[in-house]
Amino acid sequence: MKLVHKDEQHVVFQLEPREKKALLTILKLYPVLPADFQALTKADDPEGRKVDQELLEQSLAEHKASNQQLLQNLFANPQRLVKSKSGWRLTLDTGDVEWFLQVLNDVRVGKWYLAGCPDEQSGKPLTLSVDNLKHYWAMEVAGAFQWQLLEALEGLGY
Repeated sequence: MKLVHKDEQHVVFQLEPREKKALLTILKLYPVLPADFQALTKADDPEGRKVDQELLEQSLAEHKASNQQLLQNLFANPQRLVKSKSGWRLTLDTGDVEWFLQVLNDVRVGKWYLAGCPDEQSGKPLTLSVDNLKHYWAMEVAGAFQWQLLEALEGLGY
């Protein structure tokens, strides 16, 4: 995925056919992170904590449903992903880039979590299994797309 154009309104990327396929595969996985991934608080009041956590999880579920609808709308627009001579052109509104990063981050962190939270530095390597390799692949590919988007954002004042 290569940045080909950016201005105040749009960011345009060139994708090779295999990159388009990988991106769409990654986006179909969304959402991945379980609602209880992050605890809201560690307060001493267990009943209050439970109510607050339920509200957080409900809010996150609504947010993820909204993101899924936005993803569907994004790719329903024929001008967003257009066939070109050398592959595909993906056009994002600059206002959508941060949201797109959040979706990719959910997939990346969610797949890391499902793979058992591997961390070589702390002595917790990836356990090899078919499922974990699929999680690891999705985690790495989502991260690569995030990196490309973050590079594009550098010149847009983010």
